[in-house]
Amino acid sequence: MVKKRETVANLERLLQEKFGSGQSFRPSSRKFEAGVRALDDIGLEQGAVNEVVSEAASSGTGCLINGLLAASQEHQVALIDGRDCFDPESSEATDSSLLWVRCQRADEAMKAADILLRDGNLPLVLLDLQLNPAVETRRIAASSWYRLKALAHETDTTLLAFTSEKSIPCAAVRLLLRQQFSLSAFDHRRENVNLLPVLERTRQPALAAVDTPAFARTG
Repeated sequence: MVKKRETVANLERLLQEKFGSGQSFRPSSRKFEAGVRALDDIGLEQGAVNEVVSEAASSGTGCLINGLLAASQEHQVALIDGRDCFDPESSEATDSSLLWVRCQRADEAMKAADILLRDGNLPLVLLDLQLNPAVETRRIAASSWYRLKALAHETDTTLLAFTSEKSIPCAAVRLLLRQQFSLSAFDHRRENVNLLPVLERTRQPALAAVDTPAFARTG
């Protein structure tokens, strides 16, 4: 328990040092311009939870994440790495634009998302659970996702989660990556890899009142 509190304190201190205090990011548009054509052609919802589902590890999730990081030079972005598998050497993001949170389990990643959404200074938070075992993501309670939805709405932060199966009951936008790339895809430049996400219509209820207690009480 002491180690968990120290980790939380360290992350909160890092956020304050890197971005300052307060909730200063307040865009006006309801569609988030991610800077990646495969996503912008469909449109992510701003101030909401969005989900990209890719059942196969070779479906292009890494290309999407790296494309989002490359497009983040004008603003800060957080990557919550649910399985500590991100290779920073493959990314074009600079140290000043990327906050990389390294986790080992899905529950750790969810707690990190809770902290970052509360902060309110990040326009985009990426939550990568695609390589986490399905048993971990299935254990995430629906109430946890609804809490993140309420926080995203409150701070106008766009949360984009990557999962290996449909996991988020309150996803405002759900995209499916169904194609699978072979090793020959490595012969092409990343921006030339043709990603074709499929939009799945999601039916969302009105934003419900969700209790959002302090992080120290969510463990």
